[in-house]
Amino acid sequence: VHPAGEREAVPTKLLCIPVLCAPLAAVLLVFGWFQPREHVASSRIELRVPPAAVWALITDHPGMTAWRTGLEKVERGPDQDGKPVWIETSGFGPMPLCVHAMEPPRPSRLLIAADDLGFGRTWTYEIEPAGPRSGTPTAPAAEGSGCRLTITEDGFVDSILFRALGPFMGGHHAAMDQYLRDLATALDQSAEPVHV
Repeated sequence: VHPAGEREAVPTKLLCIPVLCAPLAAVLLVFGWFQPREHVASSRIELRVPPAAVWALITDHPGMTAWRTGLEKVERGPDQDGKPVWIETSGFGPMPLCVHAMEPPRPSRLLIAADDLGFGRTWTYEIEPAGPRSGTPTAPAAEGSGCRLTITEDGFVDSILFRALGPFMGGHHAAMDQYLRDLATALDQSAEPVHV
């Protein structure tokens, strides 16, 4: 049997939790309030493969489950305004993506095809030949020996809380960087994305 004083101490300790958490929540909300709703961010990698090899991977939506981290399933959804939609399912749930442009060698565009998520984004993929690599007088540089892939995210986040937490979860580059690392690994390479 606990003395009466000990029985009363437990609720008092429990009351301290919201008292201590409230200022932290307030700071987060204020921080989120001052974060911009809209953003533009770009990440880039250089690869030792021709542009066609990269193009083949990024346009094979069902095949992405074999190389993208956390992607569980990709299935075809109903078209949106005559444009194809793919539904990607990960640990965060299903996300419909509409392919707005996918014609090489022009930049391709992929956007979230849902209005009820509280956030949205367009990813624009640009694949360019990397140009000649440095060589020596006896071993000249090879033309077309690689390419660079740049992904630009043009997005928005409505939730003030998500805006506050975003910088602590890798920021706006996190998803693009993971995608690019996975892509490099799928091509048997190691490349660290550069923010441009």
